[in-house]
Amino acid sequence: ITQVLDQHASLIQNKKIQADIRIYPNPAGNATKVFLIGTAESSRVHIWIQDMDGIIVDEEDYTSLSGEGHTLNLKSIHSGNYHLYALLDGSVLLKTKLQVLKNE
Repeated sequence: ITQVLDQHASLIQNKKIQADIRIYPNPAGNATKVFLIGTAESSRVHIWIQDMDGIIVDEEDYTSLSGEGHTLNLKSIHSGNYHLYALLDGSVLLKTKLQVLKNE
């Protein structure tokens, strides 16, 4: 996974892609909404959440994400800090931080 992330990070820097990913709310409880900013509607989106040790705790594939965003179910994810990644059409990688806070 690290090699894939490095390759995609280089691609974004080289092409100076102005895409971004936003999540709301953040910190989140049992759900958060993902918004892709500055991108055309992508036909394939792979989203995954990694804990701070690099372990993937959740991942999903979508055929598209509209401008209204997509709600991610976080019920199975424990409180903590995470990285949320979105890979668009296999070529553009976006990353943001996610904090999950629950009354456990």
